[in-house]
Amino acid sequence: MKKTNCKLNPEKVISLLKKNHDILVGAYKIKNLGLFGSVARNEATARSDIDFLVEFMVPVGLFHLSRLARFLETLFHRRVDLVIKDSVRPEFREGIEKELIHAA
Repeated sequence: MKKTNCKLNPEKVISLLKKNHDILVGAYKIKNLGLFGSVARNEATARSDIDFLVEFMVPVGLFHLSRLARFLETLFHRRVDLVIKDSVRPEFREGIEKELIHAA
């Protein structure tokens, strides 16, 4: 696993995810991973978390989701929020999709 501790912007997040693509797909069964929120808008501060919209290849449980969150938090040295694509409420979907950057 390749790590970063530098100031995050969308390009750095996507680059690091691409370097870890095989792990994300193989171990975590990621179908799609998108970046949204302050990092996607390039407005992140040192205290910002990283917001991801995630879609899995197979149904997953809470334990699997927790393992993925821990992996990403270790990778980025930041708290992450994972939102499962199928669970996004309709009133939030449009806002997320407007700023969504496909990451992995």
